[in-house]
Amino acid sequence: MVDLMQTKKVSIIIPSYNVENYIYRGIESCIKQTYNNIEIVIVDDGSTDETWKIVQKYSALDTRIKAIKKNNGGVSSARNLALQSATGDYVIFLDSDDWIKNNTIEIMVKKIKKNPNLLICCDRSFVYEDNIDKIFPQVTDNHEEIKKNVIECFSTGIGNLQSSCYKIFDLRIIKEKNIFFKENIYHGEDGLFVFEYLNYMQGILYFSECLWNILTRKGSATNSGYNEKWLTAIDAAKIISNYKDFSKQEKVFLSKYCIDRAVAIKTAMLDTKNIPHEDLKKLKVFFDENKKIYFKSNDSFIRKLKIIIFMEFPTKIVFFLYKKVVQGD
Repeated sequence: MVDLMQTKKVSIIIPSYNVENYIYRGIESCIKQTYNNIEIVIVDDGSTDETWKIVQKYSALDTRIKAIKKNNGGVSSARNLALQSATGDYVIFLDSDDWIKNNTIEIMVKKIKKNPNLLICCDRSFVYEDNIDKIFPQVTDNHEEIKKNVIECFSTGIGNLQSSCYKIFDLRIIKEKNIFFKENIYHGEDGLFVFEYLNYMQGILYFSECLWNILTRKGSATNSGYNEKWLTAIDAAKIISNYKDFSKQEKVFLSKYCIDRAVAIKTAMLDTKNIPHEDLKKLKVFFDENKKIYFKSNDSFIRKLKIIIFMEFPTKIVFFLYKKVVQGD
């Protein structure tokens, strides 16, 4: 007998690279979903450890797993290949060291069926590698809220739109509109992908239940320190800003989004020695282009002042103050 609630197929995309100690948890969380009509598309991006062997092992045990191996090209190329191979009605993204609750797909499908013209966004919990049994939810309530102003959501952080995870997408729209990850952008590529998808939605539906578990560990892509690839977040932000004509208020929201990207880049620079002068110059130009209109945002005066000091002071001085005042060294 066909379960009418599970007629829609969901593709779960997992890009993987050198995660032999972590990937099993994510795969098992997918296999154990209460929603059975799924395919798990795992793309190994040229791993040099035992990751591919682990993926093959799971693929042999569950026919819903589609295992693909490619030469190393980055997470965007791995996700794009998975999107081309995916055959579901809907798609979600899961990073290879994270995992989802067992009822995640069931919950997300119910919501997208009721709201097909909205991007469905949930929230996430954080788990630290040295305390793996302790989960720290990002939020504690469980309300629902529809935000129709997409740009406002980008600037306030509602829905975590800077990430392609914690969401469910209509795969038909992605393929018909040719929405893929920009492979020459290494930071901010998720937010750009989500933004382009939202141009075909009427808004978002965000609910604060934490269905994704995010592992925080040294050596992960988000904790690997600064390099010049961080500056591609500027390119992503500029593409979003120049996408179409925005209202004055939307431009204020966008300036805040851009300022937050600049702060994230400089934060990554703090523990890095010998940052190229050209990198600092490009970041400064980007910040200057956005700071004037950012002053019109509803951020508090104190936050604006902190950002100005943080961004305007030379990196070495900021680093010294950071170590002395924030870390107490």
